[in-house]
Formats: sequence, C-alpha cells, structure tokens
Amino acid sequence: MKTVRDACQLQDNALSIKLGDQIEQLDELITGEGDGTAYFAKTYITQGMQDLISEGIARLAGASSQAVFHLKQAMGGGKTHLLVGFGLLAKHPGLRKTYCAGMSAASAFTSSNIASFNGRNNPDHFFWGEIADQLGKVEQFKAFWTSGPKAPDEKDWLKLFDGDQSVLILLDEMRPTSTILTPRKLAMARSPTSLPALLPIC
Repeated sequence: MKTVRDACQLQDNALSIKLGDQIEQLDELITGEGDGTAYFAKTYITQGMQDLISEGIARLAGASSQAVFHLKQAMGGGKTHLLVGFGLLAKHPGLRKTYCAGMSAASAFTSSNIASFNGRNNPDHFFWGEIADQLGKVEQFKAFWTSGPKAPDEKDWLKLFDGDQSVLILLDEMRPTSTILTPRKLAMARSPTSLPALLPIC
C-alpha cells in the first residue's frame, strides 16, 4: 500500500502559499475561475458535494421541488468552495458533460443566470440591488435603495426572476450584513420577504 507521501502530488505552490491566499471569496471565484476546468482539476468531489450537485442540477432543470440548500459546516469546512463548484456547473454546460455524467437533468438546460453575494461586502445598493445588477435587471430594483433601503417583497422577487432561463442565487457569509447596516437602516430594510423569501424562489 502506498503512503500518503507517495500517493499524493503536491500543487506547485503548496509549500509557499500564504494563509490569506486560501481564503475564498464566492463572488470573486465565480467570475474568476474561467470555464471551471482548473477548479475541478484541484477538487475531489465528496459524497456531500455530489449530493448537492445532483439535487441542485435537478432543481435548475425544473425536475425537483427542492429549492433551498442550506450548507451547515464549521468555519473552514469548505462551504464557499462547494458553492463555487456548483455555480460553475450551473454556468457551464461543458463542465456538466464531464462531472454530471449520468444525470438526466444535466442536459435539460443550458446556462443558468447566476448571482452571488458575499455578506462581507457592503454595496451602496444593498445586497438585493447587487443581485439585481448581476442578473442584468438593476433598473428594476432601483427604487429599493435610491431613497434608502426598502426590502423588495415576494412579488418583486418573482418579477425579477421571471423568464425562461433558470436562476441560481448563491449567498455566503451573510451574518456580517446585519452588522454592517446601522440599526436604523436594518429596521427600514427588515421584511419577512427580504431574504427568506428569496431563497425558496431560486
């Protein structure tokens, strides 16, 4: 039997990488991973990741009613890395041919319209404006920040997501969002449909 040293091949920068370089940012990685080939070349697909991919792809293809996936892992458990991988598969049909082989839903749609938000960011148009911007419909949500934060309600989200293309919303590190907003802004923005309603719709 091979030892770990014999069986594993280190990446070129494995011994020189800085700790800060290992901290992943969801919004940056989704737009910066190219076609996803490099990502999957360095990623081992665990059973948990496979389950998310299978169920998530089925949802995007309209073959499942499971709309919300809440990842629960300890800090450093790989949640962001997993979200990036799923986002890349939703975005690139070519990747699904390789990593979703055998899934009938994988070829049922082309590319999903994807928006990702890292809760450590603090955009002037708030997280709902950032999502609308990434989906190419920023003007549709402009009224919800021009005069201060006003959370969209369910019908607003439904209208934003309306269309023939499947929509995937990826949210990460959302807890800091509540601390970035001042108490007054948080009170103005709070709505039963501001965040909880967003997730089931996606």
